[in-house]
This record gives sequence, C-alpha cells and structure tokens, in this order.
Amino acid sequence: MLVEVTPKPGVFRVMEPWKGVSKAGHLVTVSELQPPTGAMQIVAYPREFDDIVKGGLNEQISAQRVGSQMVLFLKESPEASSDHWKSADLLGEMKASAVWIDGGQLYAFRQLVNPGPSVLAPWDMSLDKMRDRVSEIDRIELDLVKVTAIEAGAARAEGLKLYVRSDILEARQLALSELGKGGPKHCRRFEKCSLTPLLPTKVRSWSKHLLKPEANQSEKN
Repeated sequence: MLVEVTPKPGVFRVMEPWKGVSKAGHLVTVSELQPPTGAMQIVAYPREFDDIVKGGLNEQISAQRVGSQMVLFLKESPEASSDHWKSADLLGEMKASAVWIDGGQLYAFRQLVNPGPSVLAPWDMSLDKMRDRVSEIDRIELDLVKVTAIEAGAARAEGLKLYVRSDILEARQLALSELGKGGPKHCRRFEKCSLTPLLPTKVRSWSKHLLKPEANQSEKN
C-alpha cells in the first residue's frame, strides 16, 4: 500500500491500497516504523557508497516529514485492533517491509556488502515500476490458485511448469512441491529446468519479488 506520514508517529494514511482490505483514507498503525528519538531525515544520510556501507545513522529508521510517502507491505495483526498491522516479511522484520520515498527517490533497507549492516540506501526502482511488479505478483498468485485446483494430470503439470523457474521464491517452491506430488513421471518432464534461484537480494519476502538481480549482488539466497 502507498501511504503518507501523519502528524502522529507510527500512524500512516492509506493513499493507494494496492491489495487487501484497506481503503484509501484509512489509518494504519505500525509502531515499529516510528523513528527513534533524535532521528534525522534522509537528506542527512550519507551519499557516497563507502560511507553508506559503514552503517551508523542509516541503520535507523529516518525521521519523516508529515505528508511524505512510503510503500508498506503489511498483513493484519489478528491479536490487535483492526487498524494495527504487522510485517509481511517472512521473518517479521518491519524494516524489510517498507520503502521510503524522498524527493522522488526510493530507499529501502539493504545489505550492500556481506558481511555488513542493513542500511537505508537508494533503490534503483521507480514507484510506477513497483506498482507494475506488485500487479504481476498478484496475477501469478491468482493463476497458481487456479492451476493447483486442476485435477492431477498433464494440464496441471503444464500449468505448474511455467513457475519452476520463476524469480518469485514462493511461486517456484509451490510449483516444485506440487510437481513432486505427481511422482517421477512429472518430475522427469521438467528435469531440464534450472532450479537455481534467480533473484538474489537481502530485502526478503515482498521485496525479493521486486528487486532485480543487479539491485543487490552481495547476498545469494
């Protein structure tokens, strides 16, 4: 969802839902994204690569102007009230479920060198491109639901084959798992497919589907 920062720290107003039950104008509370005391705005963060990878200031959540925008990848928190949300990241890290926007430039927490800290650094992706990628992932998710509902057979196997080399980890894992249930016959059908992960990145879960391989060459998932 695309949100804007409100005067209340950790509370954001939805501008574009993108997916899910939230609606434009709704408020979402994400206490983990509240900047720490003394936090600086992104404009004060280091700009040179050698300074960025050292960490320090840019390991913290930045201070944000009221009205500035972010992209959040969240899921509802069942144990809290309906306006509270939690990270959609596989390991539950909120920093890995947010993208900051400053002056039209996108920023995300990434591990640029390994070993090294995860830092808030410029991200070579436009907001429009991110919207398109999210739409693509939603389409693939719906298609996999339809394919896995097909009874076992050639049609189901052919549908799963499309995702054996997907750059979306969950899609690839699901396709391989479902093909494995079909036994050796289906496995032999795709024995020439490369199972090597195609999308190395530090930013897990949602952003692993958004990042291109060149965005982060330091970590191989």
